[in-house]
Amino acid sequence: MRALTRNAMVATAASFLMANNPAFATTWSLPPLHMSDSAKVANAVSADEPIGVVKILSSGEETIAFGVNHQIPIPLPYLDVSPLVWFNGKLGHATLRVYSPPTAADGFSAITTWSPENQGTAIVLLSARDNHWYISQDPWSFHGGLVEPTQANWSFLSTLIPRIRQSLALNDLATRSQAIVIGYIGESQPCEPRNYRAQCYPVRILNVVAGTASDSTVLIRMTFPLERDRGPQLLFLRNGAVGLEMIGFQRGSCEIKADRVPRLDNLPLSEVLQRITAARTSLRRVN
Repeated sequence: MRALTRNAMVATAASFLMANNPAFATTWSLPPLHMSDSAKVANAVSADEPIGVVKILSSGEETIAFGVNHQIPIPLPYLDVSPLVWFNGKLGHATLRVYSPPTAADGFSAITTWSPENQGTAIVLLSARDNHWYISQDPWSFHGGLVEPTQANWSFLSTLIPRIRQSLALNDLATRSQAIVIGYIGESQPCEPRNYRAQCYPVRILNVVAGTASDSTVLIRMTFPLERDRGPQLLFLRNGAVGLEMIGFQRGSCEIKADRVPRLDNLPLSEVLQRITAARTSLRRVN
């Protein structure tokens, strides 16, 4: 009876969170596009998600209050873990408590399907919300954010992630973009012609940093949900099959806060713009 009550509570609270809390909701209303494992990892790295191997110390359940006024208590499974190595992100080696998000149905049950010798450790992809760490469990997450620590998975991530970080570096984004703009991103909407694999976001352009954008408002096409803030964004764009597309996954949309760009090592915006100009000038000289 307790399990049924808990499941009903989680389902009700999760529905509320999806509708009212942007930290756990998405406006993405389309079936998820199939993404390769490499693309899923690149999406996580571009969003600065910590990815690493941890030792599982203990497990349990803790009730956390959600909602605007913290009025919704939800019992969440958790793991207390000791980090062993980080492939992306540096959280140190202090013990962490990581939770299964309230919108996930299976918690950490996937661990029970692993080989017995692997069940004491895990590879995790994490996201931070409200001062808690959660497993990144969504259709765009590599293995649902909880990965069996096999030698094959370890080798795959340890060799892939450095290459991804290089491709997401500012110089690389600057030279691969056909247009770089600063603007505000609006609410998602279906693309025209309609395509179940994509949605479009209107961008009200404030400034064209590089390349060309002919209109004051453009549509950018996305094949995955965009984690975005309401402030002005530095956007790296290219021409796609249907209008402009953002490159660099989440790194292609960098919020500007107090004239700094947190997602780009918190560099001052003026320095970011100087580096973009230098990278594109260097590329023209080479060509």
